[in-house]
Amino acid sequence: MRRLLTYFFSFALLGATLMWFTSYTHYTSIGLDADSKQNKLIAHHYYRVRWPGNGSIWFGGGISQRASDPSHPYEPFDLAASFLHSNPQKPQAHSLLNRIGFWQQNSPSPNLQYWLGVPAWLPVLILSLIVFRLGKK
Repeated sequence: MRRLLTYFFSFALLGATLMWFTSYTHYTSIGLDADSKQNKLIAHHYYRVRWPGNGSIWFGGGISQRASDPSHPYEPFDLAASFLHSNPQKPQAHSLLNRIGFWQQNSPSPNLQYWLGVPAWLPVLILSLIVFRLGKK
């Protein structure tokens, strides 16, 4: 079991390292979407892990609503991804914590969103410590 965990975290470490290196120049987003019908409205819930192109990784999502339209049916579940866009719109840093890579953004209207961001090197450090600890025993 330990060997399987070591392989899993090593693979995750490799992926996190690659995303860390590209996180300063490219936009990537991985997540899922879930729609639900509410009378004549469709509620769209989305959850993402994003590398917005500023050296950080953001976790979060949001909710939006739209009118039910037969020409644009809802999808109860959908995987969503956008990989390595080379011209990202980088969020503007408003504080020292933002420049370091820590973010917290929410917008209650018109569409509810919440994002929490950390420097992209932080998951690499945490996964490295886990792999080191698993390999040491």
